[in-house]
Amino acid sequence: MSGDDVLASTTAWLWVAREGGLVAAPGLARPRQIALSDCTDIERARIGRLIGDCRRLSGRAARNTADQRYFRIVLGRVPDEPVEELCIPEPDAPDALSMLWSDGPR
Repeated sequence: MSGDDVLASTTAWLWVAREGGLVAAPGLARPRQIALSDCTDIERARIGRLIGDCRRLSGRAARNTADQRYFRIVLGRVPDEPVEELCIPEPDAPDALSMLWSDGPR
């Protein structure tokens, strides 16, 4: 199943965390898991467009660069079936990704 198929699934989930940087502080990652079934159609469409943008940005920089933070996105299906993982350097991340991580879907 592709990431696009997962987005259309009623059991889809999205996990977003901010990782990396000079200080190893897992608490700062503040991972957010979003059940897409809890989102409105408008929110799901917005998240789908954001995932498309992130696919183009994923992997631009080395994941383990000591001084760079990045967003890690995992897209999957319930109960715990990851289908796709993306890593986006924080400086390249769309504002919508930062907002999704900090505030959830809106």
